[in-house]
Amino acid sequence: MSGPGREPLRTGVPRIVVRTAGGERREHLGTRSSCTYQTEAFAARVREGAPLAPDADDAVTTMRLIDACHEAAGLAPRPRAATG
Repeated sequence: MSGPGREPLRTGVPRIVVRTAGGERREHLGTRSSCTYQTEAFAARVREGAPLAPDADDAVTTMRLIDACHEAAGLAPRPRAATG
C-alpha cells in the first residue's frame, strides 16, 4: 500500500511515516505479529497470574478516545448500538 504518509511495503520493513508541521519521522513497527504478543500475555497469565490487559474499562476508554479523534477530525460520530 502506498500513498500520502505511506511507503510501499515492498521494502519488507514495517513502518509508518508521520508528517507534521514540525517535520517528518519514520516509526519502525517491528516484525512480531500481534498474535505473538497476545500468546505471550496469555501464557504469563496462566503461568504467573499476570493481569490481562486490556479489560472492559480499557475498551471503553479506547472507544472514547476514538470518538474524540473523529470529532476533532470533523467526522460524524460512530453509530450507537441500542441498549436496554
